[in-house]
Amino acid sequence: MTTRAQSEVLGYVLVFSLIVLSAGIVYTGGIEGLQNAQQAEQLNNMGRAFDVLAANLADIHQRDAPSRATELQLSGGTLGFGPPVEMRIRATEVGNASNNATFSMNPRPLVYSGHDDTTFVYIAGAVIRTDGEASVMRNSPRFRVDSERTVIPFIVTYPKTDESLGGQSTVLVVGTSLGNELAGSFTPANDVTVEITVNSPRADAWGHYFEREGYTAVDANASDGTVTYQVTTERLYVYRSVIELDLER
Repeated sequence: MTTRAQSEVLGYVLVFSLIVLSAGIVYTGGIEGLQNAQQAEQLNNMGRAFDVLAANLADIHQRDAPSRATELQLSGGTLGFGPPVEMRIRATEVGNASNNATFSMNPRPLVYSGHDDTTFVYIAGAVIRTDGEASVMRNSPRFRVDSERTVIPFIVTYPKTDESLGGQSTVLVVGTSLGNELAGSFTPANDVTVEITVNSPRADAWGHYFEREGYTAVDANASDGTVTYQVTTERLYVYRSVIELDLER
Protein backbone atom coordinates (compact mmCIF):
# COMPACT_ATOMS: atom_id res chain seq x y z
CA MET A 1 0.00 0.00 0.00
CA THR A 2 1.37 3.40 -0.95
CA THR A 3 1.91 6.15 1.57
CA ARG A 4 -0.89 8.12 -0.07
CA ALA A 5 -3.32 5.22 0.22
CA GLN A 6 -2.37 4.70 3.84
CA SER A 7 -3.00 8.36 4.57
CA GLU A 8 -6.43 8.20 2.90
CA VAL A 9 -7.42 5.12 4.90
CA LEU A 10 -6.23 6.73 8.10
CA GLY A 11 -8.20 9.86 7.22
CA TYR A 12 -11.37 7.84 6.64
CA VAL A 13 -10.89 6.09 9.97
CA LEU A 14 -10.43 9.38 11.81
CA VAL A 15 -13.47 10.95 10.16
CA PHE A 16 -15.61 7.90 10.91
CA SER A 17 -14.41 7.90 14.53
CA LEU A 18 -15.31 11.58 14.90
CA ILE A 19 -18.77 10.94 13.45
CA VAL A 20 -19.38 8.06 15.84
CA LEU A 21 -18.07 10.08 18.79
CA SER A 22 -20.20 13.10 17.90
CA ALA A 23 -23.28 10.93 17.50
CA GLY A 24 -22.62 9.37 20.89
CA ILE A 25 -22.24 12.77 22.53
CA VAL A 26 -25.45 14.05 20.91
CA TYR A 27 -27.31 10.87 21.89
CA THR A 28 -26.07 10.99 25.48
CA GLY A 29 -26.81 14.70 25.80
CA GLY A 30 -30.23 14.24 24.25
CA ILE A 31 -31.16 11.41 26.58
CA GLU A 32 -29.93 13.34 29.61
CA GLY A 33 -31.85 16.43 28.54
CA LEU A 34 -35.00 14.37 28.00
CA GLN A 35 -34.65 12.77 31.42
CA ASN A 36 -34.17 16.18 33.06
CA ALA A 37 -37.26 17.51 31.28
CA GLN A 38 -39.29 14.49 32.38
CA GLN A 39 -38.17 14.85 35.98
CA ALA A 40 -38.97 18.57 35.96
CA GLU A 41 -42.46 17.86 34.61
CA GLN A 42 -42.99 15.13 37.22
CA LEU A 43 -42.10 17.59 39.97
CA ASN A 44 -44.41 20.23 38.49
CA ASN A 45 -47.21 17.67 38.43
CA MET A 46 -46.54 16.78 42.06
CA GLY A 47 -46.69 20.46 43.01
CA ARG A 48 -50.09 20.77 41.35
CA ALA A 49 -51.25 17.56 43.06
CA PHE A 50 -50.26 18.99 46.47
CA ASP A 51 -52.24 22.14 45.65
CA VAL A 52 -55.27 19.92 45.00
CA LEU A 53 -54.58 18.11 48.27
CA ALA A 54 -54.56 21.42 50.14
CA ALA A 55 -57.87 22.43 48.54
CA ASN A 56 -59.44 19.07 49.40
CA LEU A 57 -58.33 19.27 53.03
CA ALA A 58 -59.66 22.84 53.16
CA ASP A 59 -63.09 21.35 52.47
CA ILE A 60 -62.72 19.46 55.75
CA HIS A 61 -61.68 22.34 57.99
CA GLN A 62 -63.70 25.08 56.28
CA ARG A 63 -66.83 23.30 55.06
CA ASP A 64 -67.08 20.42 57.56
CA ALA A 65 -66.66 17.72 54.91
CA PRO A 66 -66.27 14.34 56.68
CA SER A 67 -63.41 13.22 54.43
CA ARG A 68 -61.58 13.89 51.19
CA ALA A 69 -59.26 11.78 49.01
CA THR A 70 -56.46 12.92 46.68
CA GLU A 71 -54.44 10.82 44.20
CA LEU A 72 -50.67 11.34 44.03
CA GLN A 73 -48.44 9.71 41.38
CA LEU A 74 -45.15 8.95 43.14
CA SER A 75 -42.99 8.83 39.95
CA GLY A 76 -40.07 7.23 41.75
CA GLY A 77 -40.29 9.42 44.85
CA THR A 78 -41.25 8.69 48.44
CA LEU A 79 -44.33 9.86 50.34
CA GLY A 80 -44.43 9.86 54.12
CA PHE A 81 -44.65 12.00 57.24
CA GLY A 82 -42.10 14.36 58.73
CA PRO A 83 -41.47 15.14 62.40
CA PRO A 84 -43.95 17.44 64.18
CA VAL A 85 -43.81 21.16 63.42
CA GLU A 86 -44.39 23.51 66.35
CA MET A 87 -46.68 26.47 65.77
CA ARG A 88 -47.43 28.80 68.65
CA ILE A 89 -49.62 31.89 68.99
CA ARG A 90 -49.26 34.32 71.87
CA ALA A 91 -51.88 37.04 72.20
CA THR A 92 -51.30 40.01 74.51
CA GLU A 93 -53.55 42.95 75.27
CA VAL A 94 -51.89 46.20 74.24
CA GLY A 95 -51.00 48.18 77.37
CA ASN A 96 -51.70 45.24 79.69
CA ALA A 97 -49.05 42.54 79.27
CA SER A 98 -50.45 40.51 82.16
CA ASN A 99 -53.56 39.80 80.10
CA ASN A 100 -52.48 37.23 77.53
CA ALA A 101 -53.26 33.83 76.06
CA THR A 102 -51.23 31.15 74.28
CA PHE A 103 -52.35 28.59 71.70
CA SER A 104 -50.14 25.90 70.18
CA MET A 105 -50.22 22.89 67.89
CA ASN A 106 -47.78 20.27 66.62
CA PRO A 107 -49.04 18.88 63.30
CA ARG A 108 -47.21 16.18 61.34
CA PRO A 109 -46.41 17.34 57.79
CA LEU A 110 -47.03 15.16 54.74
CA VAL A 111 -43.76 15.06 52.78
CA TYR A 112 -43.00 13.96 49.21
CA SER A 113 -39.29 13.49 48.46
CA GLY A 114 -38.50 13.51 44.74
CA HIS A 115 -35.53 14.04 42.43
CA ASP A 116 -32.50 16.23 43.19
CA ASP A 117 -33.35 16.94 46.85
CA THR A 118 -36.71 18.44 45.90
CA THR A 119 -39.54 17.98 48.39
CA PHE A 120 -43.17 19.04 48.60
CA VAL A 121 -44.73 19.47 52.03
CA TYR A 122 -48.30 19.95 53.20
CA ILE A 123 -48.40 21.57 56.63
CA ALA A 124 -51.13 23.58 58.39
CA GLY A 125 -52.94 24.39 55.15
CA ALA A 126 -49.77 25.47 53.32
CA VAL A 127 -47.82 23.77 50.52
CA ILE A 128 -44.06 24.31 50.57
CA ARG A 129 -41.50 23.30 47.93
CA THR A 130 -37.91 22.81 49.00
CA ASP A 131 -34.95 22.58 46.62
CA GLY A 132 -31.81 21.82 48.58
CA GLU A 133 -31.72 24.37 51.39
CA ALA A 134 -34.12 26.88 49.80
CA SER A 135 -37.86 26.70 50.52
CA VAL A 136 -40.75 28.58 48.96
CA MET A 137 -44.43 28.54 49.90
CA ARG A 138 -46.49 27.87 46.76
CA ASN A 139 -49.86 27.63 48.54
CA SER A 140 -50.52 29.86 51.55
CA PRO A 141 -52.27 28.87 54.79
CA ARG A 142 -55.77 30.21 55.19
CA PHE A 143 -55.04 32.81 57.85
CA ARG A 144 -57.38 35.80 57.89
CA VAL A 145 -55.69 38.87 59.31
CA ASP A 146 -56.92 42.45 59.45
CA SER A 147 -57.06 45.32 61.92
CA GLU A 148 -60.47 44.31 63.27
CA ARG A 149 -60.37 40.53 63.42
CA THR A 150 -57.75 37.82 63.03
CA VAL A 151 -58.77 34.20 62.44
CA ILE A 152 -56.12 31.48 62.58
CA PRO A 153 -57.09 27.90 61.67
CA PHE A 154 -55.00 25.28 63.44
CA ILE A 155 -55.03 22.31 61.04
CA VAL A 156 -53.60 19.42 63.02
CA THR A 157 -52.68 16.56 60.69
CA TYR A 158 -51.27 13.26 61.82
CA PRO A 159 -50.85 9.82 60.20
CA LYS A 160 -53.22 6.92 60.68
CA THR A 161 -50.18 4.68 60.16
CA ASP A 162 -46.68 6.12 60.36
CA GLU A 163 -45.38 4.70 57.09
CA SER A 164 -43.65 5.77 53.89
CA LEU A 165 -44.53 4.61 50.37
CA GLY A 166 -42.26 4.73 47.34
CA GLY A 167 -41.96 3.57 43.75
CA GLN A 168 -43.91 4.38 40.60
CA SER A 169 -47.40 3.65 41.89
CA THR A 170 -50.33 5.95 42.58
CA VAL A 171 -51.15 6.62 46.23
CA LEU A 172 -54.50 7.75 47.56
CA VAL A 173 -54.20 10.23 50.43
CA VAL A 174 -57.39 10.04 52.48
CA GLY A 175 -58.05 12.81 54.98
CA THR A 176 -60.71 12.14 57.62
CA SER A 177 -62.10 14.75 59.99
CA LEU A 178 -61.79 14.00 63.69
CA GLY A 179 -63.42 17.25 64.74
CA ASN A 180 -63.58 21.00 64.15
CA GLU A 181 -63.91 23.38 67.07
CA LEU A 182 -63.18 26.86 68.34
CA ALA A 183 -59.95 26.33 70.25
CA GLY A 184 -60.19 29.74 71.87
CA SER A 185 -60.62 33.47 71.44
CA PHE A 186 -59.01 36.59 72.85
CA THR A 187 -61.13 39.74 72.84
CA PRO A 188 -59.91 42.21 75.50
CA ALA A 189 -60.96 45.84 75.83
CA ASN A 190 -57.90 47.11 73.97
CA ASP A 191 -56.16 45.96 70.79
CA VAL A 192 -54.32 42.65 70.69
CA THR A 193 -50.73 41.95 69.68
CA VAL A 194 -50.65 38.51 68.06
CA GLU A 195 -47.26 36.82 67.85
CA ILE A 196 -46.97 33.74 65.63
CA THR A 197 -43.92 31.50 66.04
CA VAL A 198 -43.11 28.63 63.68
CA ASN A 199 -40.40 26.10 64.50
CA SER A 200 -39.75 24.14 61.31
CA PRO A 201 -36.99 23.01 58.91
CA ARG A 202 -38.80 25.22 56.40
CA ALA A 203 -38.93 28.32 58.60
CA ASP A 204 -37.55 30.47 55.77
CA ALA A 205 -40.67 29.81 53.67
CA TRP A 206 -42.87 30.83 56.60
CA GLY A 207 -40.80 33.98 57.10
CA HIS A 208 -41.22 34.99 53.46
CA TYR A 209 -44.96 34.37 53.74
CA PHE A 210 -45.35 36.53 56.85
CA GLU A 211 -43.34 39.36 55.26
CA ARG A 212 -45.37 39.19 52.06
CA GLU A 213 -48.60 39.44 54.08
CA GLY A 214 -47.39 42.50 55.99
CA TYR A 215 -46.59 40.99 59.39
CA THR A 216 -43.97 42.72 61.55
CA ALA A 217 -40.79 40.72 62.17
CA VAL A 218 -39.89 39.87 65.76
CA ASP A 219 -37.31 37.21 64.86
CA ALA A 220 -36.79 36.89 61.11
CA ASN A 221 -33.58 34.85 61.27
CA ALA A 222 -34.62 31.42 60.01
CA SER A 223 -31.13 29.88 60.30
CA ASP A 224 -32.05 28.26 63.63
CA GLY A 225 -35.31 26.88 62.24
CA THR A 226 -37.56 29.36 64.06
CA VAL A 227 -39.24 32.61 63.00
CA THR A 228 -41.61 34.91 64.89
CA TYR A 229 -43.84 37.61 63.40
CA GLN A 230 -46.64 39.72 64.84
CA VAL A 231 -49.73 41.70 63.90
CA THR A 232 -52.05 44.01 65.81
CA THR A 233 -55.78 43.42 65.70
CA GLU A 234 -58.90 43.92 67.81
CA ARG A 235 -59.99 40.30 68.24
CA LEU A 236 -58.34 36.91 67.82
CA TYR A 237 -60.08 33.61 67.08
CA VAL A 238 -58.27 30.28 66.82
CA TYR A 239 -60.04 27.29 65.29
CA ARG A 240 -58.73 23.73 65.52
CA SER A 241 -59.36 21.05 62.92
CA VAL A 242 -57.93 17.58 63.52
CA ILE A 243 -57.42 15.53 60.34
CA GLU A 244 -56.18 11.96 60.16
CA LEU A 245 -54.22 11.15 56.98
CA ASP A 246 -54.10 7.63 55.55
CA LEU A 247 -51.91 6.53 52.62
CA GLU A 248 -53.51 3.85 50.45
CA ARG A 249 -52.08 2.16 47.37
